[in-house]
Amino acid sequence: MQLEFLRRFNLNAYDLKALEYLLASGTASAAAIAKEADVPTSKIYSSLQKLEELGLVFLENSSPKRYTIVENDQLVQAVARLEQASVNEFNQALRQLATDVVSLSSKRIQSQQGVSIARNQAEYIDKHLERLKSAKQNIYTYWLTSANEPTFLDHTYLPLFFGNDRKLQHMILSDKSVSAAHPLERLIELRMTQSNTGGNFHLWDGKYILLVIGNSLTGIKGSMLIQDSELYSQMVEGFMNIWYAAEIAL
Repeated sequence: MQLEFLRRFNLNAYDLKALEYLLASGTASAAAIAKEADVPTSKIYSSLQKLEELGLVFLENSSPKRYTIVENDQLVQAVARLEQASVNEFNQALRQLATDVVSLSSKRIQSQQGVSIARNQAEYIDKHLERLKSAKQNIYTYWLTSANEPTFLDHTYLPLFFGNDRKLQHMILSDKSVSAAHPLERLIELRMTQSNTGGNFHLWDGKYILLVIGNSLTGIKGSMLIQDSELYSQMVEGFMNIWYAAEIAL
């Protein structure tokens, strides 16, 4: 009888010998099964217990105690349940593997591309604005309070980051004035109209791009810090185009 396929249910050679004997005999004591199926006495009880747990045999309330194979339809159903459980376990493992691969790939891509994610306002302040605080070159800020909640605004936090000894030039395009509270000596501020659109961002040091996410409707607040000199140059060019257009509109 071909029972090798049952090995995938964690049945060993002794388990299969005991099962094959019971399929042929129908019922027998543990001692008889061990002798006739050539299973060591030290192994027979663990094998029979495993078969019982899988629903393939049952222990009769007799003296001496005997193990009996289940009815044919019950045996088929038991094997089918084991097969389905195995498939479910495999599918679950496969889904978990897919999730892990996506997660690891995402981390690898972020690492390779120099991307850091802040998933909430606290991380945005602690992780990303702290990086902005250490800026060594010009800063470009594009900020619309209409696009984000005002309390999520750098107008609150940025002035605290810079002392009067900083010689950075900070160009700010915003629909709200910050010059009164900003200590930078070389602050250049240009007010925009509400017709301007787009996500808020900061650019600095020739490669850092801080994209801010803040939506009062979805409740999502966070940011993405990217290190990419080519993208930085493109965004600075776009920033200056908006700047010049805003100057003309004044």
